[in-house]
Amino acid sequence: METKNYTEVLIDGKIYTMGGYEEEGYLQRVASYLNARIGELKQQNGFMRLPADLRTIQIYLNLADDYFKARKVAEDASRKLNEQERELYQIKHDLVTAQMKLEQLQRAAEQSSAVAAEQTEYLQDRQEQQTAARTENRQQKQSRNHSRRQGGQYNNNMQKKQYMPSADGKEPEKNNEGGR
Repeated sequence: METKNYTEVLIDGKIYTMGGYEEEGYLQRVASYLNARIGELKQQNGFMRLPADLRTIQIYLNLADDYFKARKVAEDASRKLNEQERELYQIKHDLVTAQMKLEQLQRAAEQSSAVAAEQTEYLQDRQEQQTAARTENRQQKQSRNHSRRQGGQYNNNMQKKQYMPSADGKEPEKNNEGGR
């Protein structure tokens, strides 16, 4: 159990012994607050002309007014704090939701990139295959054309040999070797 603290305080020019479970410094601040409020009331016109019991009531009323005003400020601050905590919770919730969506979009983007890479690779392979096939077709065509030209030159040579006039100007006899 806590021990009770006692201290002497000066309130309205009189010394009192105050006791409480709070620290001595706190008790001194309470006494100082009372002295300040009493001093403010004494500065008001007519306060000192009031009977002592009315002055005491006036002090009580002013202290109660201070209390209720401070309580309202504390309640407003508490309400504002609760609203801010709710807003903060909503912001955190929105942030988590946004992070989850971002991660989902990143996964989708990664998947799309992977699919695009696969499709690009497939298209490149197809293009290489088509290029190789065209090159091969071109080479085969050139080879056939070359063979045809070679064969045609041979036939032409054979035909030239067959029908070439001789050096004496006489027409040669038909040669059956290699002609048609």
